[in-house]
Amino acid sequence: MLIFKALSVLVFRSGSAANLEMAIQVIKNMNPVNKILFAFWGAEELGLLGSSYFVSALTDEEKNSIALNLNYDMIVSKVCVCVCACV
Repeated sequence: MLIFKALSVLVFRSGSAANLEMAIQVIKNMNPVNKILFAFWGAEELGLLGSSYFVSALTDEEKNSIALNLNYDMIVSKVCVCVCACV
């Protein structure tokens, strides 16, 4: 059994919820000149697996075309104590 201090599930999903809402608002209210990519990663707590894979699959041209990266990972702060049974 592993006991550790961690952020609650609500906190981990708060950035995803904000990112999704921004995407919805852009679709409804804007007509951007440049492309906007809203990305959602998995397995970040295990070593940035989702985002690392995404970046490794980009060509140099694609990497060079990125003008801005906004990361809204966690925007709510609440600390809890988590108990995990590892099998």
